[in-house]
Amino acid sequence: MRSPKEVLKTEPGTAAAYSNTGYVLLAQVLERTSGRTYAELLREKITGPLGLLHTAPDDRADVVPGRVQGYLIDRAAAGRFRNNSFVSGTWGKGAGNIRSTAEELCVWQEALFAGRVLKPASLEAMLAPTKLRDGSEAKPAYGLGMMIGEAQGRRYYHHDGATAGFAAHVMSFPNAGATLAYVFNADWGENRPDPEALRLMNAFRGAALRLALS
Repeated sequence: MRSPKEVLKTEPGTAAAYSNTGYVLLAQVLERTSGRTYAELLREKITGPLGLLHTAPDDRADVVPGRVQGYLIDRAAAGRFRNNSFVSGTWGKGAGNIRSTAEELCVWQEALFAGRVLKPASLEAMLAPTKLRDGSEAKPAYGLGMMIGEAQGRRYYHHDGATAGFAAHVMSFPNAGATLAYVFNADWGENRPDPEALRLMNAFRGAALRLALS
């Protein structure tokens, strides 16, 4: 049996890497300490107070008007689409499995930066880049659940995500008072970035940056 040190990619505190598992564990902690389900807590603490009527943990058994099918980009067939195989989203509780709309993603971000979700000290901690053991900032810059970018000396905050048949990205520029989001009901095809999907994503990011810096 190998020792813990033998299976570590890096020494603790010397590098940073994104972890879905961490968020799944956080959801478990919330449920066990509160005695409530993750869905109940999300509705009571966030989506209900903010009026997010179309944002919730996705349950395929629910009848949801307007919910779209997820597709797979079939690169072997000249980029055509086919229905994505069913994958239960419950595995990603806490790390994903949230259905929403581009409009409500913007409402969420705007409420977050307006101080309607977290106390000021908590929001400040969320937006602070992670520091490594030697005092340097981890790269890429990441706070507590928020990616951090910078262009022409201006900081912006964003996050993307993808699962079977779906992808999304939201970007906020607090100094410009702007938030942009997209939702995309297709994945990249065998987990490989599709050139057209990446082109659209990069065009979105470029347009958002131009708006914030204008």
